Amino acid sequence: MPCMKPLLLFLSSCLIATSLYAEAVTNCKGSIPKQTRQADIVVVGEVLNVGDAPGFWSGQSAALQKVSFRLKSVLKGTFTEPEFSVEYYVLHGSRLSAKEAPRLNGFLFKSGNALLLFLSVRNVGLPNDRERAIVKPAQDEECSVQIASAATVEAVKRAQSR
Repeated sequence: MPCMKPLLLFLSSCLIATSLYAEAVTNCKGSIPKQTRQADIVVVGEVLNVGDAPGFWSGQSAALQKVSFRLKSVLKGTFTEPEFSVEYYVLHGSRLSAKEAPRLNGFLFKSGNALLLFLSVRNVGLPNDRERAIVKPAQDEECSVQIASAATVEAVKRAQSR
């Protein structure tokens, strides 16, 4: 029976990972057409780095955590920044946040993950006629980040052709 304990531990780890994946994918099922309409740009970005957790949940003060991405593809709009960052609110109970601590969901925002991002962009003028793009989540932040898969990318393309 000593072999059963590692096997049970492994199986329970698989079950937890599967439930986290299912939650990250299904909570926003069906939101892609609306998200696509509302977003200025829709891109696939690879997670490069997740910044330090704020240490508290958003409430009276905004708790933000920065995520850096590498641009993989543009599905809607024009966006040419090869690398960019987005700050997300760390909200208790949000699918974007971890359940146990005030930080972003480590399963979703894991280095190397390809994510479908629905974003708003605002260009800000800088000295010497330069501009800087300010990138933030689209209106519905809860569903502004989704796992990039063939199905989600195709759903964005279908939403644009309507």
